[in-house]
Amino acid sequence: MTLQTKEEKEYNERIKNSLEEQYIIDPETGAKLTLEQAESGIWDENQVEYFSETDYSKILIEEEKNAELAIDFYRKNKNYKKTEFDDSEIEILVNTLTLSKYDEWDYSNCLANENRTKIFFVPSVRIAKLNYRESQIMYWVKIQNIYGHYHLYEVNKAEKILINSTEKESVFYNSYYCETFKKSHNVTNLKFILNKISELRGFEFEIINDNLFIKSTRLVCKLDIDNAEELINNVC
Repeated sequence: MTLQTKEEKEYNERIKNSLEEQYIIDPETGAKLTLEQAESGIWDENQVEYFSETDYSKILIEEEKNAELAIDFYRKNKNYKKTEFDDSEIEILVNTLTLSKYDEWDYSNCLANENRTKIFFVPSVRIAKLNYRESQIMYWVKIQNIYGHYHLYEVNKAEKILINSTEKESVFYNSYYCETFKKSHNVTNLKFILNKISELRGFEFEIINDNLFIKSTRLVCKLDIDNAEELINNVC
C-alpha cells in the first residue's frame, strides 16, 4: 500500500477542491490560479488570492461530514447494533497482519448484525515516522472455513516486478499480491473468494480460517462501504 505524507495528502485535497472551484493551487506559494496562469507560469503575486487556513478547514469539515454520512448506513440500520470487541476478539485483531503493521490503532463505531457474523468498525490507524493517521472502514466477516491463512494487498507495476524478482512463488490476483502463510485444501471456495476480491480496488484483505477481514486504504467513504457490502453478499 502506498501511503501519503500529511503534506502530500493536504496538497492533493487542495487540488481536488480547487478543480471543483475552477482554480488551481500553486504548490509552492498557495496561489489560486486560473488554468491559463498555471500553464504559463506567469501571474502577478499581488493580484491573486491565496489558499488559507479557512479554505483547508472547509475541506476537513466536508471530509468529516461525508465520513459521518457513510457510517450512518449502519448506525441507522435496524439489523445492526452497537457493540464492543471482547478481549479474545481484540487479541485476534492485534495479531492480524492487516492491523499489526501500524504503530498504533484504535477503533470506533463498532456495529454488528444479530448473530455477529458481520462486524463493521472504523479503525484509526497510525504510522509515526510518516506522520500518518487516518480513519478507515473495516469488516470482520464469518465465512465457510478455508483452513488457511492468506493476506492480500494492492501493489503497483514496479512493486509487482520487484516481488516477481525476489519471490519464487509469487501469486497475484489482478492488482493484489497474495501472501500465503497456511495453504488451504478448500481450493474451490478459496479461489471463488479470491477472484471476487480481485474485482475491487482500494482495499486490503486477510483470510484466517473462517474469518475474512476487509479494510479500506483511505478515509471513510460511502463508495467503499457499497463495494464492501457487494463483496460480502457475494462470498457469504
